Amino acid sequence: MALALAVGLVATFSDDWSIAGPGPASIAWHAIGAVIAVGAQVAADRSRGPIAASWSVLVLTAGALLLLTQWWS
Repeated sequence: MALALAVGLVATFSDDWSIAGPGPASIAWHAIGAVIAVGAQVAADRSRGPIAASWSVLVLTAGALLLLTQWWS
């Protein structure tokens, strides 16, 4: 969620700061990643055992995929 907010802020102020901001695709992927991660975290918090662990793995996977595809590509 923090990355999505940071990318949104940079996109908003990039013209004022005279820097190249993130494109619409990057903003969309960050928003999608944030929704998936927050939803999976809520589900993990409400679950127990292996089901909670599976939701936690989804949170980590969403974050890792977002970092790999949007930050290190």
